[in-house]
Amino acid sequence: KNPEELSIDLGMNDGTFFCQCPECKKVTGKLKRNSLGLWDYSRLAVHFYNSIAEKVTAVHPDKCIGILGYNNLRDLPEDVKYHPNVIVGHVMFFNIYFDQATVDKCFPSLKQLTDKCKRVAVYTYDYGNMLIPSFPIKVFDKYITEAAKAGATGYFAEAIPHWQNDGIKYYLTMKKLWDPSLSSEKMLQEYAQKMFAPADREILEYYEIARQAWENQDIKFPSSAHMINNQSSQLMLINTEKAKKM
Repeated sequence: KNPEELSIDLGMNDGTFFCQCPECKKVTGKLKRNSLGLWDYSRLAVHFYNSIAEKVTAVHPDKCIGILGYNNLRDLPEDVKYHPNVIVGHVMFFNIYFDQATVDKCFPSLKQLTDKCKRVAVYTYDYGNMLIPSFPIKVFDKYITEAAKAGATGYFAEAIPHWQNDGIKYYLTMKKLWDPSLSSEKMLQEYAQKMFAPADREILEYYEIARQAWENQDIKFPSSAHMINNQSSQLMLINTEKAKKM
């Protein structure tokens, strides 16, 4: 129907419910918890997506299927692997990589996936929110560099059109995806000069306050408490003095 498309999206939704019919239960085998503490249905997912990929590539050998390594499907069993034409989007929130424990946990899981799968991308969330800018550019630099080293060859991100706070991140992302060795700090200066001159110094001060607030925060909340749907905890990152400067 759409021969120009390179892939179709069959990624899972946010729900955690899976078929419990006898046939699917047989494929799943004995349930166990995965690295996120959720019931692991990845074996069922491999069976399902590989079956589709085999049928699709029999007719269209150059087409791919895009899926998510997310929630119950995050971990890949050691004895199976995805079809070469399945693109796995490994969900990794770069915004929370100020937490070293998160870094130590997530990048090895990405490397484990790239060792066994031909096509692996990272799936992340680029937005901040309308009140407090999420701007961890040093964390972002490390995230892209380490993801490339781990073998990821694609990048997919959810974003919102809030240009005032997040436009700069999309600019940095596009640049760094083409060349992971680029420094976001240098690109930020270029962006500020071309976009905001003669007020480039002031906007750089704004971004620096936002960066320090995010990257130097105390780890007092679960990582999920720093996402867009938890703005109350994010307000704690900016005190009165910082807010006046911004």
